[in-house]
Amino acid sequence: MSNPPPPKLKSALNDIQKAVTSLENDDSGDKLQEIKVIARQSSLAFQLLLACELASRGVLVAVDVVKADESTATATASSLLTNIRDIAGRVSIDDVSSGNYPAPMMAYLNAAAGMAAAACASSLDRLTDELEGASFDNPSFLLDRLSTLFLPIGGTSSELWNEATKRCIDVKDARFYSLLRWAADCASFSSDDSKQVSRGIIEKLRRLKREMNSISYSSYFYGAEHFAKDQPQLWKRCLDVALSMNEDDGIFPDHVHGPKLSKSSIEHNAYATTPQTVLPLTNMIRIAQSKGNEKRSNELQLFLTAGCIAAVSDKLERLKRELEGAGSSGSSSDDDGTNTDSSSMKKRPLGQLIQQYFLHRSRSIAEMDQTTLTALLS
Repeated sequence: MSNPPPPKLKSALNDIQKAVTSLENDDSGDKLQEIKVIARQSSLAFQLLLACELASRGVLVAVDVVKADESTATATASSLLTNIRDIAGRVSIDDVSSGNYPAPMMAYLNAAAGMAAAACASSLDRLTDELEGASFDNPSFLLDRLSTLFLPIGGTSSELWNEATKRCIDVKDARFYSLLRWAADCASFSSDDSKQVSRGIIEKLRRLKREMNSISYSSYFYGAEHFAKDQPQLWKRCLDVALSMNEDDGIFPDHVHGPKLSKSSIEHNAYATTPQTVLPLTNMIRIAQSKGNEKRSNELQLFLTAGCIAAVSDKLERLKRELEGAGSSGSSSDDDGTNTDSSSMKKRPLGQLIQQYFLHRSRSIAEMDQTTLTALLS
């Protein structure tokens, strides 16, 4: 199977981008109807993400976001799963060693994937807000909506999902495997007979949102680092996702609370929760300095300082936990996160797979995660 010519790939990416931006936030005013709308948007965004991953393997699949009724959604899911089953294990066309496509087009490919993942995360965020503290006379309605958040796995789609998953395991395609695991995660929502939305459902939705944001972050970052290094747009999108992830964590150490130090009503504290902001900020500063924009460079350096403080704090907390753990447990795991054995891939948590096969696809992120405390302090 040959890869699509650049004009055809560009046209497909244009369609994906338009489809993502068309997933607007429609407020119906009715909670049950709103949940149905959000679930539909989340499903379409996830299918567009799968279409982007397929495009990165040279296969173009259209996702119809206009006529998105149940039969169309099922047909689209079957098409996506069939193609995943057939091409799993194929090398990505945006692999840095391929060089078969123009760099701007590969940046566009990763931007489209980042947009689709961000749209899915946004839908999950809205859904969590709708469900927080809510109650329903018919709990099965909610579970039906949740079971189709990503893919309508049922009937023929269920068989295809099993075939595609098995193929991914056989050829050790952890990227597709991770995405298919997502679909299974949402199909496995459960609840008691209570009309109140369980805490477990809320926490699971929050975890899924954070993991989807990680996919978005990794896509924007990979596109920027390898194909648009001197263009600020993708770095800015990467930073926006990092700030969203920081806000979701809701962990603000006492020493970083204080007055707003930023402009445009951006919370300075938002940069000081996790180290994910450091890499995009560093590159945005480099670009601003190259253009002689001293004012923008100084502003970004203020945010970078907060991010670096957060990185040091994060490393200290990890070191503290490791030291405490060493005294209470003598056991250790043989899996250091680099084992690609199929049995290991199935056993590993989804978040760990995302870290290795999405985030750590960019060497800079992997190096940042492994940076020593001494290096950060220097």
